[in-house]
Amino acid sequence: MKKPIHLLLSSALVILMGSGCAAFPKHAVPEVGQQTKADGSRAEKASYQLTGGANLGAGRSEFSPQIRQQLTKEFVDTLKESGSFATLREGKDKGLHIDADILNHGSGAAAAGAGFLGGLTLCTIPCWATDWYKMKADVTTAQGLTKTYVLDDGLTTVFWLPLAVIAPFHTPEKVSEDVRKNLYKTLVQQMRKDGVLAPAK
Repeated sequence: MKKPIHLLLSSALVILMGSGCAAFPKHAVPEVGQQTKADGSRAEKASYQLTGGANLGAGRSEFSPQIRQQLTKEFVDTLKESGSFATLREGKDKGLHIDADILNHGSGAAAAGAGFLGGLTLCTIPCWATDWYKMKADVTTAQGLTKTYVLDDGLTTVFWLPLAVIAPFHTPEKVSEDVRKNLYKTLVQQMRKDGVLAPAK
């Protein structure tokens, strides 16, 4: 049975949009790369609270439980990889405490416009949209001293058919995860520099 022409065009559009879309980090925060392991004998027992949401121009909305679970896993895994934490428990506990918030404050209107233009031209005209991730972390030491860290970085997603070659290696999902993990690694670096955490080996 033949498919209606509008369904065939819709299918082609989805394929083009998927294959001609690639994301690139902004590098507003220098890339840390592989973390330097800390001296395990001086690792901290720590607790954390992590919240997250998006403000794309219409006020803040909290992330769904599924997205928050993903962000929490990224956050905890990255901090544990540093070797600076003996334990890292959710909630408020004695010892070092990290109260962190992740906010996606990209432009919803720009993203919608880029998607519309890309679809209208079948990705033959390049267009793009940018997501920004701002992390604010209030860190309280066991002695009651508090330091605040604010880090902001993003990624630009480009819709353009020639990018189909590299698109599988630069998906928005993978690049946005890398950008967020780099924020967490940078947080660890800055905490070490300030003496909140023991220096690396």
